[in-house]
Amino acid sequence: MKDPEKIIWEHARSPKSGTPLGGAAASQHRTLPKLLVLLILFVSVTYVVYTLKLLTTSRDCHEPPFSTHTHILSGIGLTAIPTINATASTLRLLNRTSAVTRRESRETATDQTQLRHVVFGIAASSKLWEKRKNYIKLWYKASEMRGVVWLDNKVSSGGMGEGLPPVRISGDTSKFSYTNKQGHRSAIRISRIVSETLAMGMENVRWFVMGDDDTVFVTENLIRVLRKYDHNQFYYIGSLSESHLQNIYFSYGMAYGGGGFAISYPLAKALQTMQDRCIQRYPGLYGSDDRMQACMAELGVPLTKEAGFHQPPQFPPTPIVFLSQKKNPSKASSSSGYRRRGRKEGDGATNTPQPSRERRRNERDRESSEPRIERELEERDGHQQIEQRRRRRSPLRRCRQQFRASTQRRGEEDREASRPSTSDDGTQYDVYGNLFGLLAAHPVTPLVSLHHLDVVEPIFPNVSRVEALQRLTVPMKLDSAGLMQQSICYDKSKSWTISVSWGFAVQIFRGVFSPREMEMPSRTFLNWYRRADYTAYAFNTRPVSRHPCQKPFVFYLSKARLNSTTQQTLTEYERHRIPHPECRWKMANPAFLDRVEVYKKPDPHLWDRAPRRNCCRVVKSSKKKKGTMVIHVGVCGEGEVSEA
Repeated sequence: MKDPEKIIWEHARSPKSGTPLGGAAASQHRTLPKLLVLLILFVSVTYVVYTLKLLTTSRDCHEPPFSTHTHILSGIGLTAIPTINATASTLRLLNRTSAVTRRESRETATDQTQLRHVVFGIAASSKLWEKRKNYIKLWYKASEMRGVVWLDNKVSSGGMGEGLPPVRISGDTSKFSYTNKQGHRSAIRISRIVSETLAMGMENVRWFVMGDDDTVFVTENLIRVLRKYDHNQFYYIGSLSESHLQNIYFSYGMAYGGGGFAISYPLAKALQTMQDRCIQRYPGLYGSDDRMQACMAELGVPLTKEAGFHQPPQFPPTPIVFLSQKKNPSKASSSSGYRRRGRKEGDGATNTPQPSRERRRNERDRESSEPRIERELEERDGHQQIEQRRRRRSPLRRCRQQFRASTQRRGEEDREASRPSTSDDGTQYDVYGNLFGLLAAHPVTPLVSLHHLDVVEPIFPNVSRVEALQRLTVPMKLDSAGLMQQSICYDKSKSWTISVSWGFAVQIFRGVFSPREMEMPSRTFLNWYRRADYTAYAFNTRPVSRHPCQKPFVFYLSKARLNSTTQQTLTEYERHRIPHPECRWKMANPAFLDRVEVYKKPDPHLWDRAPRRNCCRVVKSSKKKKGTMVIHVGVCGEGEVSEA
């Protein structure tokens, strides 16, 4: 039995034998290439089918970008089945998001923000209503705008003139605590104006704009600014104070309400739900603006800064007094409005001598050829080093002490002039004097608002404040986007520097001044804090030139019209005739000019482009226009720069 078994076993192990083991191996080698071919064919077919699916089908335009269906691959093709994990709340959120996205895209294309979408809330005082309502009439158009004037008390029916917003009486605020000794509790009433206006239930509102009764808005520019922002989001838009000390004492994140600020509708709704509780938490704050900012901080909304909302310089309604005489402010002033303060005892220096009132009156008579404000500035510049040595306290401590003193002084002045502080004026007394320096070098941003124009000098000479503003509305209607925008150019043949503030004034200087210097406002105004110098401003300034040959010749707007044929505006500026000091430079004298004509095409899309100053060019005028300079203002050409 052993030999046959051995023979069979050896035969099975032989490689030449045709046993089943050898056949299985050969069969396996033949099957593997077939499987690879089938796999490649399957992948190719799948790729072709998927590509054809993408090319022949398109997603519904209204389907959200993140679909609630998941695509899976099967042997038959592509099928769509609902995602099992998608909850009902997730579906609702996605639907809301897609609806908002579609609505915003439609609004962007066809329904931009217009005046009808804005509601103005105007804070006013019943005692000043008869006077200040004239400012509102200058800019408010009852047929195109919506707004409400909120008063502290009722006024006579005669005060409800045509062209004014409806008047309402603010709600009772006696339940709120107010503990600030320097302020007035009317600040609580004013801080609630946005919430009270929202409660009136007006429809189709996108923005609430807050302002005072002595605020003048350039409404076309206001709309241009608001269009940059999504009204469906939380926005708190405004500007800071021109005074660095004010911003330190209050906040660099606070919009000053007198110059105006805007709040989007969703933010106003959120504010309304919590504002009363918020006000209760801040009884020690001074005004309405810092209460509003405190509530914005609790909502987590920062200030979006727009430089066009202005808190302009202000001239105090009664003469200026010394800080050292704050206990009796009514005795410490002269008609000049400025008086040097002596040093305190123990400062290590003698007091600055004070000229008598009679002597100063004689000096004013002798120096009547110079504007009063320039004499004051020169006097202060001459004593600047002395003033710097007097500042030995920390800036913040000094700021607080000066603020308290100036607030007490204003309270005395308000009582003497029967001018209540119901419009929160205290937070707006930033600087005082002549607005010319600021307006003649307006920043490259649309002019949105001006505030406190009833306590500053008129922006045009020899007219009342209302008449001056009425004159400004003429170029405002022709080209609101370009109003007050500065252009700088040079008359090389005469070595003159020319600055055009379109719609306001033209300045001509002897010599060449760089654009870097010309775009800084000249200090024709003074800081409200008497001990503060130019470093207390929140922007760069330059001193008024003391050299007799470098004092500017100023031409103020006199006429403005639109040429329907050329579609150009023609604005005429007449020289402000005040005596100039004698100049010994051997160069052309701008005093021989009587008028400046400026040609400019209206540019309503100026602020749709990147911010840039317009360029101006001196045009050679005909001999018929003797005594007239002709200037063209417009968009800078390629390669055009302001250089002498």
